[in-house]
Amino acid sequence: MADRAEHIGQADRNRNLAAQMLANGARTNDQPLINWAVTVAFYSAVHCIEAELANHALHPRNHKERSDCMQSVGLPSEVCLAYDILKDLSEQSRYAMRDFDPVVVDRSVLNHYLPRVAALVGL
Repeated sequence: MADRAEHIGQADRNRNLAAQMLANGARTNDQPLINWAVTVAFYSAVHCIEAELANHALHPRNHKERSDCMQSVGLPSEVCLAYDILKDLSEQSRYAMRDFDPVVVDRSVLNHYLPRVAALVGL
């Protein structure tokens, strides 16, 4: 089971990878790469949440358990909302095959919602 520091490290790597994917996708007009940047950003948020839950000796096994744990430890509502929006956008990308504008991904995903979750663990 990963500890807090391992989750923070993975969150940071995923955040950096999402930014690289977005930049490369925007530069080369590679829509799938732009779309995957949204999902990688969401998984950065997952690891931020996992890091915080590890402080409470909670290690959920799936998204439902994670959501329940987030409520039980009383994470700030703005963190929960940002996390839920990132999850929804990731699902739109993967399941509804939504194409995202790279400017929107940069402004809303990487520089608005993800930082709200990442701040929880000092990223």
